[in-house]
Amino acid sequence: MLDKTYQPTAMEARRYALWERSGAFAADPDSHKPPYAIMMPPPNVTGSLHMGHALTFTLQDVLVRYQRMRGRDVLWQPGTDHAGIATEIVVGNQLIAEGKAKSDLGRKEFVARVWQWKQASGGTITRQLRRLGASPDCYQFSSSHPHERERAVKQTFQTIDFAQRLGAPFVVMHLGTVAMQPITDILIKLAKKGSLFSREYVRKKLKAVEKREAVAPRYLPRVKDCLRRIIAYATTKKIRLGIEGRRGYEEIPSERELPALLDELNSAQVGYWHDFGHIQIKENLGFVDHAEWLRGIGSRAFGCHVQDCIWPAQDHQVPFAGDVDLAKLVPLLPRDCLWVWELSPRQGADEIRRSVETWKKHFGE
Repeated sequence: MLDKTYQPTAMEARRYALWERSGAFAADPDSHKPPYAIMMPPPNVTGSLHMGHALTFTLQDVLVRYQRMRGRDVLWQPGTDHAGIATEIVVGNQLIAEGKAKSDLGRKEFVARVWQWKQASGGTITRQLRRLGASPDCYQFSSSHPHERERAVKQTFQTIDFAQRLGAPFVVMHLGTVAMQPITDILIKLAKKGSLFSREYVRKKLKAVEKREAVAPRYLPRVKDCLRRIIAYATTKKIRLGIEGRRGYEEIPSERELPALLDELNSAQVGYWHDFGHIQIKENLGFVDHAEWLRGIGSRAFGCHVQDCIWPAQDHQVPFAGDVDLAKLVPLLPRDCLWVWELSPRQGADEIRRSVETWKKHFGE
C-alpha cells in the first residue's frame, strides 16, 4: 500500500548508491571525449554545509549532469579546505571545555586530536553532499589523507560487490599518482614537435625521474595498506584484481615498482592487467621496452586491454591500425588471459570488423 505522502529518504539513498557503484560520476583521464571540469569551491572542513553551499553545488550539479548528457568526459573535483587556523581554534575550544589545554597534550597528541576532528567534520560534509544528490567524482585513490584513502577503499568494496552481481571475474584497478608535475603530456608535446630526445626533452625527463624516485616511497606504503584490505575483501567475493599498466609516468605503479609490489602482496587474487596502448606510449617516450616488459611480467597477467597506438600517443585505435607490434607482443601473454578490446568511440563499425578478421588470421578465435 502506498504512503499518503512521498518519503524520499530510502529511495534516494538506494539510487545514489547505485549511481556511485556504476561509476556514473567518475571521470576517465584516458577518454577521447571532450573534457569538462569544475573544481568544487572547497567548504571549510570545520563546519557543515549551509544554504550558500547548497545553492552553489546545485548549480554546478546541473552543469556537470548536462555536460555528461552531451557526451563529454566530466570531472567535478570535490575537496575540503584544510582551514588550519580555524581547526586549531575549534579543537582548542573543545579542550578548554574539557578543562584541558594544548600544552597538556603535547604536539603529537594534539595533532592526532586535530586529525580526529577533521575526519569527523569532513565526513559530515561528504554525507551532506550525498544527501543533496550532488554528483562529484569522489574516487581519488592516491590521497595522502587517511580519510580519503578510507573512502577510496570503501568505494572499491562497492565496485567489487557490483562486479560480483554482474558475474564479472575481474576488477581492473588504477592506484593513483604521486605528487609531482605531470610529465607525460609535456613529453608527448615535445615528441610531436620533433624534439624527441632533444636536450630539452632529456633534461625534463631526467628531472621527472629524479622527482618521482624521491617522492614515490611516501606513497607506495599507503597504496599497499589499502590493497591488502581490498584483496582480503575481494577474496571473499571470488573476484580477482588486475593492477593496470598506466599511461602516465607520474602514475602508480611504475614498471620498476610493479613486480616488487606483486611479490610483496603475494596473493593469487591480484595480478597484472596489461594495456597495449598505455605501454606503447611509454615505449615511444623512452620509458620502457614493450616487448622486454612483457617477457618479464607477461606470465603474471590476468587480462589485457587490446588496442593500437599511432605514434606517439594516439591510443585506443583498432588493432593493426598503429605501431603496436601485436604479432610479437600477443604471444608473450598467457593464452588464458582475458582479452578486452578497449577502443575509442570514434572507431567505425567497418574498421572494427576488418580488425577482428585480421586478428583471427593472426591469432585464431
